[in-house]
Amino acid sequence: MLSIRRTYTNRIFNAFKFIIMLLMVISCDSNPKRIIISGDSTITSQACRSEPISNFIFTDSEKNEGYFAENIAVGGNTIQQQNTIWNNLTSDKKKSFDFIFIQVGLNNCANGNSSVVIAALQSYVNDVNATKNADAKIILSCMLPCKYRWTYLNDSGILPNNPVQSQQVWTDLNKAIMNQNSSLPNISGVDFRNDYHVTLLADVNGNLNPIYDCGDYIHQNQAGADIIIQGIRNIIF
Repeated sequence: MLSIRRTYTNRIFNAFKFIIMLLMVISCDSNPKRIIISGDSTITSQACRSEPISNFIFTDSEKNEGYFAENIAVGGNTIQQQNTIWNNLTSDKKKSFDFIFIQVGLNNCANGNSSVVIAALQSYVNDVNATKNADAKIILSCMLPCKYRWTYLNDSGILPNNPVQSQQVWTDLNKAIMNQNSSLPNISGVDFRNDYHVTLLADVNGNLNPIYDCGDYIHQNQAGADIIIQGIRNIIF
């Protein structure tokens, strides 16, 4: 009788052990994601941030599992310049990513024209769609709030521009990204439209909130970058 009980107990224990191991296998992602990050100085390292946001999208544990983020964002880049960087990647590189994240356009706003800028971003998205892996998803992300930046550039003489016009281009492009324009084209051919960070980073006047501002009215600190990162993670996971 004791032997039978012991055998029965061992079977229960082994079955329990099998269930635990099965759950562990199920919980592990057998297909860790790869993402490429395109943008400008608000996405790469700049001002009071020493590292690009790509370094923080995945945790160390996730990186050990094979999750990977690559940065092609460059400070000062326009949409067209980031488009060129994408086009210059090898075909194999372009097809190696599960997600393509694009948040660029701020350097097109000052002295810009809404229709021209929207067309430039659409052209970039078209090029990505034509060359990415067929299953890869495009995340098109809104520019961060920076309304006072246009006045600062003009008044300081750094870049003479019409602050009202510059802000209008910013507004029109973000609307195009979110498919919300009624009188101008919207960007098509994207899988995810992201504005998670815009309201969270803004003050009541549409400026970059001082608590997230590096001090130049456009570049966010790490706390601000973390909000952008969370928006990306919300989509990936």
